[in-house]
Amino acid sequence: MSSHLVSVIIPAYNYAHFLPFALESALSQKRVELEIIVVDDGSTDDTSGVLEYYQSRNPHRMRVLCQNNQGLSAARNAGLDISNGEYLVFLDADDMLLQNALASQRDMFCAHPDLDMVVCRSFFFEHIDSFGNPIHCGQWRLFLQDLDVHLCHFNIAPPHAFMIRYSLIDQVGHFDIGLKACEDHDLWFRAISQQAKLLANPTTFVAYRRHQASMSSDTKNQWHHDAILHERIARHIERDIHFPPKGRLEGLVAHIAGCLTTAERLEDISIKTSGTLRSLAASAIDILDSESPLQMRFPETLQYMLYWIYLLLWDPKQKSEQWAIRFDHRLRRKFCEKCPDPGLDLDTHRLLVERSARRLTEF
Repeated sequence: MSSHLVSVIIPAYNYAHFLPFALESALSQKRVELEIIVVDDGSTDDTSGVLEYYQSRNPHRMRVLCQNNQGLSAARNAGLDISNGEYLVFLDADDMLLQNALASQRDMFCAHPDLDMVVCRSFFFEHIDSFGNPIHCGQWRLFLQDLDVHLCHFNIAPPHAFMIRYSLIDQVGHFDIGLKACEDHDLWFRAISQQAKLLANPTTFVAYRRHQASMSSDTKNQWHHDAILHERIARHIERDIHFPPKGRLEGLVAHIAGCLTTAERLEDISIKTSGTLRSLAASAIDILDSESPLQMRFPETLQYMLYWIYLLLWDPKQKSEQWAIRFDHRLRRKFCEKCPDPGLDLDTHRLLVERSARRLTEF
């Protein structure tokens, strides 16, 4: 393993039309020692031709591994196994790094020697301008603090927004090849569940492409895998009574918010899974009751999660659904001064969530 070397691992499957942009964005990075590992996961398009072209021009910075199609996680793991870098970045073949992103991320590790992971800002794009630059069309907001708490809610950024130490893989293991989505969230959560140190880097960006053929565009598959992650998070929270170590109260409420969000999304797709997720949320409230009093450490993060929960409860409460009324009663009993006024309308609830999110993500 080479000290300060950054290994950029790119899994590629039938994205020959996108791959040049990903490769160019990686090869153009400055102020960083770099190796690029592309794993061709059994592509049947012109991926091999694209790779041959770029490798012939960058023989000392780029390696290619070809394998039969095994899926995204297996491809990333194969790249991991031949990487030499102290630091790792997982760049999907349809995404892009922005100028100097890797140097900015690496500098965070130099400034914080005990750091295990860093995550930067990311924006969405669908099209490229005439100079090959992604055209901004929204962004994935970056929470600036309490990232372990937010990972109890949902994923916080796309894979290439993270840079991690290779030593962390030795500690937590590779990507779970059994997952067909959320495999990155699973890895980040396993890391913070073993007390890995994660910081936000708001000074640089990566670009996340939105298109109809992307894995994330299959929302039903995404939501079902979100449910799997909520169950895994629930098991860990129940097993480790000190997790999250600096925000147990906030982590439990974030977990409740995540379960209820995915339950609502799956309501018309899988009633059974929705019911299971609401049961997990109720169990988290039981933990809140049984472990009281828990110290409030991050009041703004807690407020955001409660506003989010009450946005989800608003409609079923109007319909007098008993599960929502029970949740409302139990949460008001514990967080009465932080719960929104029961007479607020839906638009006001949405405004509360938006304002709270801005406080946590803007700098």
